Amino acid sequence: MKNKWLPILTTWIVLAALSLACSLGGGKATEEPAAPPAPAAGQEDKQPAEPPLATGKGEHGAGDGGSNAQFPMPEAKIEGLTDLGNGQINYQVNMDLDAVIAFYKQAFKAQGLVEREIVFSQTDTTFSMVFDGDPSGNAIVVQGVVIQDKVNVNIRYEDL
Repeated sequence: MKNKWLPILTTWIVLAALSLACSLGGGKATEEPAAPPAPAAGQEDKQPAEPPLATGKGEHGAGDGGSNAQFPMPEAKIEGLTDLGNGQINYQVNMDLDAVIAFYKQAFKAQGLVEREIVFSQTDTTFSMVFDGDPSGNAIVVQGVVIQDKVNVNIRYEDL
């Protein structure tokens, strides 16, 4: 039973360490992406039909060590988006914990995924949720931890 929780505990420790290192770094590790082009006339108020996706090279479940992630991302400002390879990304977003949770519940439901509600957990500063039904055959695990005024989010595929 202990071994089942070891990967989750290890992930939380790594997330906390990465977030702390990023917040103490003082400088930018990567360049900010260029601002998106201004919308065309009459297009200002139109919202995308689906949540934006963080995409990488490869397909779901590709085991090449490169990115195979394609996850919905909130519209809020994303910082430190890191592709950890093998279908795992990590980023920080300036949203409160409840808003991040609500976003992923809605976004994955819209994609036809089903939440494993029995394993959902939330504290004042953390959350963890699992979704089934991805075409890869793997579960999607979403975890977050509040670091200062942002939520550090980690999303990955797992064979659960």
